[in-house]
Amino acid sequence: ALCAFAVNRFFQGLFEGPNPVSSESYLMHLWMTFLTRLRFVLCYHSRMNPVHQWSLTDRGSVRNAWVLWAIVTVVVMIVVAAAPDTRSVTSNYRDAIVAWWQGRDLYHALDNIHGFLYLPQAAFFYAPFALLPERLGEPLARLMLMGLFAWGMWEMCRIEHREGYGRLFPILTLASLPLVVANARNGQFNLAMGGAFMLATASLAREQWWRVTLWLVVAVAMKPVALVMLLLAGCVWWRPLSWRLAVGMAVMLALPFALHRPDYVLRQYHLFFDKLATAGAPVIPEWYDINGVLANGLGLRVPPAVLTLIRAAAAVGTLGLTWLAARRFSLAGAALLLLPGERDAGIERADGSRSEKQGKSFGHRSKSFSLKISLIASLRL
Repeated sequence: ALCAFAVNRFFQGLFEGPNPVSSESYLMHLWMTFLTRLRFVLCYHSRMNPVHQWSLTDRGSVRNAWVLWAIVTVVVMIVVAAAPDTRSVTSNYRDAIVAWWQGRDLYHALDNIHGFLYLPQAAFFYAPFALLPERLGEPLARLMLMGLFAWGMWEMCRIEHREGYGRLFPILTLASLPLVVANARNGQFNLAMGGAFMLATASLAREQWWRVTLWLVVAVAMKPVALVMLLLAGCVWWRPLSWRLAVGMAVMLALPFALHRPDYVLRQYHLFFDKLATAGAPVIPEWYDINGVLANGLGLRVPPAVLTLIRAAAAVGTLGLTWLAARRFSLAGAALLLLPGERDAGIERADGSRSEKQGKSFGHRSKSFSLKISLIASLRL
């Protein structure tokens, strides 16, 4: 039944769009849980009876996962090419980059929470596709979004294997594709931001500090919400990252001044902050914010001052937990825990023990640790 639901969710995302029904979200969590348990069953079966093709972690399964990504990407591109203006949010990026080229304001209806809500740099990512006809540019934009997400997932799965064999890639592919399709069909840059998060995570686990900086700055340029992960990484690994992130953000924010008049760029930054302030305080509480969760879920109307205190406490708590993880787990484990939204109670140390000491060696990891952290981290995106 869950497999049938996942297939139905795939085609619904492809042709109908996401359905924000709570029961569907619950079923998607069941689908992810089912795949997690299936992975453990298959792993146990492969140990008892060495039929590796049933493990979903052999090299043949990894190859098949890439083939599946290619097939789904081509299908999405064909559907988008047939109706490029249907169910698409990329028009916000297209209009923004065209306005940039023409010297017009990127932000409109400042009293509305919809429209272009991002830094001016976000429009630059769509510039190559805006130069092409819509029936060509829109499918290629989807190729970029899905490709970056798949690449990020692949690099994250390779953290535990230096030879480049990402054994968790097939199971994560099956778990994520039903959710990825709807975002790709709509042209959501969440996919690209998620890919940048996972690439930053993989680079952090390998102590490639400049690559971490690159991908976190790219994520912030795509969507301002990525600033949370950038600040967390900069605070927890402040010695190698803080000054690098400061340099990267300075270069990213200064880039528009090299491409347009300074007064025009300053005006766009001013309008961006005005638009962001409006979007951050919707009149009708939305589910994506703590205010919406309290108002819509529990029927509680919380004063703004109290909401600010709740958000501040959540920020401090998140920073403290991330700092603790960085000292209790190996660098690979702490990097994976840095990903937005992941949770796992009672996670083992990187060396398979429950010791209080920090894991020092990148080469010592337990399979259960990498499975639980990697699976949960990528799916909770």
